[in-house]
Amino acid sequence: MNSPVDPPFPFLHLDKNSSTPIYLQLVDEIIHAIQLGHFVHGYQLPGTRQFAKDLGLNRNTVVKSLEELAALGWIDILLNKGTYIRNQSQKIAHLKTEKNDNRNGQKAGFPIYTSYLLDQEKICESALTQLHLNQGLPDPRLVQYHEAYKTYHHIAKRKIGKPQQDTNSHRYFIKQILNYLALSRQMYLHEDQIHFVSNRALALHLISKLLFQPADQIGVHSMNEQFSNLIFQTHGIKLYPIQLSENGFDFSKLEEMMVNASTKAIYLLPLHLYPTAQPVSPQSLKELVALAKEHQIALIEDEPYASFYYTHRPLPSINAQFPNDQTITLGQIGDGLPSLFHLNYIVGPSDFIVECKKLSSIYEEALDPFLLETASTLIKEGELLRIERKHRKIYRERRERLGNRLRQTFGDSIQLQMPLMGLGLWLEWKIPLNLLQLKKDAFEKGLVIPQHLLYQTKKLTGIRIGFGTLNDEEIDQVVDILSACVDLQIKKLRL
Repeated sequence: MNSPVDPPFPFLHLDKNSSTPIYLQLVDEIIHAIQLGHFVHGYQLPGTRQFAKDLGLNRNTVVKSLEELAALGWIDILLNKGTYIRNQSQKIAHLKTEKNDNRNGQKAGFPIYTSYLLDQEKICESALTQLHLNQGLPDPRLVQYHEAYKTYHHIAKRKIGKPQQDTNSHRYFIKQILNYLALSRQMYLHEDQIHFVSNRALALHLISKLLFQPADQIGVHSMNEQFSNLIFQTHGIKLYPIQLSENGFDFSKLEEMMVNASTKAIYLLPLHLYPTAQPVSPQSLKELVALAKEHQIALIEDEPYASFYYTHRPLPSINAQFPNDQTITLGQIGDGLPSLFHLNYIVGPSDFIVECKKLSSIYEEALDPFLLETASTLIKEGELLRIERKHRKIYRERRERLGNRLRQTFGDSIQLQMPLMGLGLWLEWKIPLNLLQLKKDAFEKGLVIPQHLLYQTKKLTGIRIGFGTLNDEEIDQVVDILSACVDLQIKKLRL
């Protein structure tokens, strides 16, 4: 229980000396608190007078902040009832009050559990005529369709109508894939330590089911990506934010979290922490493994787009550096191929993989054996490595172009963190900016910036920019629009 002298909302940080208006700071802090799970869906905020008193603010400031949050869709303000974090119960209430408006089967006659966070991403994707930013995704225009489908067609034509492949043939295909992981990721595995699934989301769902009960806790980087956070939250898992500085983890606070019996795992992208693209030092990872072993905590290591690295050699996974029985590694093979041919994998202790396979059989059928043979053929013939080398060259050039353009345009007013791996960089502003206003101004100029790419607190103003889907012309357009929006805010501050 909190001490009576503790502030009611210690996670809301406001800086009255900042040039950013207090009401906008409060908007950003509440959004950040929702994303971290401090305010759960359906939570009723205090009345405006009490909320203002708790925060030491003028009531009109709080009212203005709540109106802005309602306009953005994060809360619902219900007359004579209160203010609630938007959730499915409010959607059900709207359904009941609007049941007489149901025409042409447009509204369901039953409750639907919805998420506004997902709606927000859908809105961004629907603006197809505009330039988009994302967190760092591969460019679909670079996908190598011909070779993959030609190989698959050849295998299917040869195998259809003939007896199913025997166990030894299947093991041969798996062996080719394990050889690839040893070469490209320095992961030396036995076949009983790996399980293949159709997509990354399913891998996270399986892990959530096997490691957690509702209300259990997982440690995540304090600015972790929205994608994995949402999956954990759908399983009722509480997010515990982990702070990471240039010196690494605060291990005293980490241990405080681990001694809590409800803490079951730590999730991180150790080679390019989201959103800052900052790698975790080998020494910090070594200490983290030792601490996890001591407290019997799982380490979930996620490595999306690990084939896109910009060092001389692939960056090694935690288990490759420090072999242990605590780590579960997620990854994907075939980033440069059509999505049908992506092989997502879960690597972990053999007994854990057995349970993954049993649970996975409920969600999807076994992977297409022709697909496995296609992947192993492309690996054996060197085609997959050739595609990866080609794409790495393109993405390295885009990474450098975007970084150089940003430095040339903004100079000392920014600090860049260039990734050693992955497809997104981190831009931190050293000048006072209102990122919500930047987002609105950019949209009017033809650039869509999703909310989850923006990070603003009293100590931080940053944005994650994916460069993978931007060609040279688009990179120039993005930087020019950002420059115009920043200049607009600077001019207003000078008036």
